Amino acid sequence: MAKHTSFPEGRGTGTPWGPAQTSQVLTRGVVAYSTAGHGGVSVTINWARKNLTPQAQHLGEVWGGKLWYEEDVQVSILFLEHPEFYSSRSPGLDLEIEKRNDTAAVKNYFPKYFDPEFQKLCRGNPLFDPADLIPGDVVVLHGIGYCVTEPEDAKSRVHFSGGIFARRAVVLAGLSRVTRNGTVTWSLPQ
Repeated sequence: MAKHTSFPEGRGTGTPWGPAQTSQVLTRGVVAYSTAGHGGVSVTINWARKNLTPQAQHLGEVWGGKLWYEEDVQVSILFLEHPEFYSSRSPGLDLEIEKRNDTAAVKNYFPKYFDPEFQKLCRGNPLFDPADLIPGDVVVLHGIGYCVTEPEDAKSRVHFSGGIFARRAVVLAGLSRVTRNGTVTWSLPQ
């Protein structure tokens, strides 16, 4: 399914590293991007929930309502869990060498990925979907608490007390804790 696309200067899809210069669809819901200075892979939340371990989900960076894995190290997590994506790096790579290199990179930069306690914590704490919010929930976004008055409207906005609203992608990007009826129901693993 690998579909390559090139974009005119400054007109590419937005990424955490700037406008994309090229993109490559690895599978539905997974796209690799390159920019002038960096790159990585975006994964939709739905795809991640179905196809990645909870610890891989928590080690991705949330940006624009998707998970992102930068090309230097984070993407190693994605490739370890989905070796079918190795062919997207460049044809002819030795798969066993790539797996060893990626395993070493993840052990070096993300040692908690292999930690049984972190795995246990992540399994009990899946990625939160803002669609699961209900009126009365208190969410902490970028360190500030907000009370949900309406979970979403026709444009997928979450409404908070005081007339504040945010798109679901923005809520997901800044969310660190959800409290329902005085009990913390979700929080980012530490």
